[in-house]
Amino acid sequence: MFHLDAAIAVLSISALMSTIPASAEDWAGLSPRGPIGIKIENAHRVFEQCSRSTPKPSGSLWLPSEQEITHMEQRLVEFFASLDNHTFSDRRWSALAYRGQHVGYGFGSERYIYGAYVRESFAGNQSAGDAILLCDGGPAAWGILFNVETGEFSEFVSNGR
Repeated sequence: MFHLDAAIAVLSISALMSTIPASAEDWAGLSPRGPIGIKIENAHRVFEQCSRSTPKPSGSLWLPSEQEITHMEQRLVEFFASLDNHTFSDRRWSALAYRGQHVGYGFGSERYIYGAYVRESFAGNQSAGDAILLCDGGPAAWGILFNVETGEFSEFVSNGR
């Protein structure tokens, strides 16, 4: 179930990919600063958030490609724009910036990408390649699950909600 209070706080979307591009010009996503990288050995920690529920994947994890994250990000913009809320319909979401980390996993025959997002101001406070874990923070941090095959979103949850 989607929480509208968290949706209102999500005023901007930035995509991440599994590795940091050589320069911002190399990144095809929305964030001019590019992605926040995560090492595969730390990927499981993205699902260990202390202030919100997260999916509980079983099996191996993988790091999505730049193309997969770009596709997710484009759909995410459409998802937020489709919400029945004037904040998104007038595209004011570009006023604030969020960045996230993305980890993929399989469930049956489906492939999913979990995006863990934080406000841009929180994005640089971790060691390179580590998972970003932010306790509390309300709508400053949130996560969402993306079905790679169907392009649908689910499990949109902000911290402390």
